[in-house]
Amino acid sequence: MPKGSSGPLKDAQDAVIVIKKKAEELLSECTCILEDSTIDSRPSKLKDLYQRCVDTGKETEELLQTVEKLNKKNESTKVKDFAGKKINEIKSLQEVMDKLEIMGDKLEPDEVEDEYYKKVNNNELGTDDEATEEGEESVEDEEDFYKDDDEEYEDEEDVEEEEETEEETEDEGVETDGNEENDEGGSGENDDEKTPKIIQYQALSAFDGEQEDDLSFAEGDILTLIGIREDGWWECEDKDGKSGLVPSTYLQQYNKYKDIQTPETEEDDDDDEMTSPRSGKVLWSSIKKAVKETSATDVLHAMGALPSGFRASTLSKILQEGDDYTEDYTMVNFLSPKLSTSNLSYKDLFFNPTSNKIRSRPVRVQRVITLQACRQIPTPGTGLTILSRHIRMCLFDGKKVLSNIIALRAQCTDKEQRTWTFQSKLTDALSSLDFSDFFIRCSGSEANVGILFELCISYKRQKTDEESEFSCGWVHLPVFNEDGTPIANKSFDLMVNGGTPYEKGVEVDPTISRRATSNPLKSLMSKNKQPRLVFKVAVPTKEQKDLLDTLPEVLIGNMANLTHLSFYRQILADVLLRDKIELNSTELIHSPFLTSFPAVTEQPDLMDAVRVTWNEKVRISKKADKLYSWKSASPHVLLMFFLII
Repeated sequence: MPKGSSGPLKDAQDAVIVIKKKAEELLSECTCILEDSTIDSRPSKLKDLYQRCVDTGKETEELLQTVEKLNKKNESTKVKDFAGKKINEIKSLQEVMDKLEIMGDKLEPDEVEDEYYKKVNNNELGTDDEATEEGEESVEDEEDFYKDDDEEYEDEEDVEEEEETEEETEDEGVETDGNEENDEGGSGENDDEKTPKIIQYQALSAFDGEQEDDLSFAEGDILTLIGIREDGWWECEDKDGKSGLVPSTYLQQYNKYKDIQTPETEEDDDDDEMTSPRSGKVLWSSIKKAVKETSATDVLHAMGALPSGFRASTLSKILQEGDDYTEDYTMVNFLSPKLSTSNLSYKDLFFNPTSNKIRSRPVRVQRVITLQACRQIPTPGTGLTILSRHIRMCLFDGKKVLSNIIALRAQCTDKEQRTWTFQSKLTDALSSLDFSDFFIRCSGSEANVGILFELCISYKRQKTDEESEFSCGWVHLPVFNEDGTPIANKSFDLMVNGGTPYEKGVEVDPTISRRATSNPLKSLMSKNKQPRLVFKVAVPTKEQKDLLDTLPEVLIGNMANLTHLSFYRQILADVLLRDKIELNSTELIHSPFLTSFPAVTEQPDLMDAVRVTWNEKVRISKKADKLYSWKSASPHVLLMFFLII
């Protein structure tokens, strides 16, 4: 490359230098004006600087997206440490955006304050006539005050007389319930219209506000509800009159009559106990029901250990039926051959006598997906020991699971523990559970069929040693475009949704965006802080396609095990179809290998042993034997299986 020319990385580095210089000048100008309160027309200048911060933030955001898309292949010459230089530029831009966001918080105009000053100025501009009218009104108010004062004394005497008469009627046992109910009903309606109903909540545990508009409180404090938000943060007021946002999971409705309520007497009949709404048996049954319905994730939400968008793992629940492990959504169910309606043949297994192999089964779409990273994933709170971070995948149409469910494990190497990474290079030392590539096969015609990614963390509570699993969010990628064609080779960077796959519009961590709605700069910054899943979709190669075509029509699996899954299907065709004396027969046969292999596919350590043994056999074999030959490899692998099982 001649002198003076540059590649995409060099152009991006120059642009980063320019934007950093521009941001530094802007920040220094903002600091000067904020520190000097004697500057003329200061409010207008602050608004102008705020708008400039927003514009500079947008420029930085656009440049950051450009740098993230840089690819080493697009460089005309070889660049040393391309990945390191790219990461340095990304960090520099993120630092600029953070500084602009902090400055934007200081410069953001207060609309409430502006309206207040406008009202004050308008009042100061009032006329002398208005002032005299106000003076006359004040004199009249003073006269009314003394009149009202006299009336209050008279009202107090009347109230005392009414209380005495009420006590006398109660002692005499006068029955006036019907009339009193009618009178109270009429007055009660008017009172509700005049005074709003006050709802109070009691704090289950203490909360320390992290941001300016959060309201801190201690355990047992009584808070008055002001407003409810959809993101789980409520606006409340404490006993001192301070108001702010609080997490709703920390609150329970306050019962001010709790101390004076007495338990039910034990002299009631059994029938009365079962029918009474305050019955102990009824209450105990409702408590047992609530305990069964309350999950460990709900408890952790109440403790504040999890973000509000985390849920119990949906796919893990589907795999578990009560305390038993179900095979309906495992490789065991989908890999085993299925009988036809007549039970005289197989509907998903056919033999090709010309090639002496299993007949290929093309499908509408089959793709290879490579997981690359999960970014900005919130970390759980204290009191939990993380055992594993992993992603569960399956085919999903928005209502039900259509395939088996698999899991791939992620690694977390950064200090903040918010970025998950995956291993893309398969070696003998690497577990198949840690390999980033998996395949999908789908022949269905469902409109919304796609790949469901559920980001999961398995954990153990330090106090109780209870182990469980929760979901950090999910992503759904349709496998067909709007015109019905399968998705092509493409890299995806999708935002992770909170809640369960059956919920819509739930954020993983609402605290990121709940304050960004009225601030364009914060709204811009919050996009980079949202949890995201990065992966790549590719069309399989010719060799991979030949292996995939031997598998069932609907399947999802690890690419590290593709050769062995195809090998198993070929042996199925040999034993169940080719070597059968009667073709129209599906009688049971004795084959420990065919019986055991589907169950072995659910054990990553056993599949790793098979893969390592297979590779050793290939390395020591002659070149002629290294061809894709079933007969040369099968005795060795069969012996391996018998030794393992």
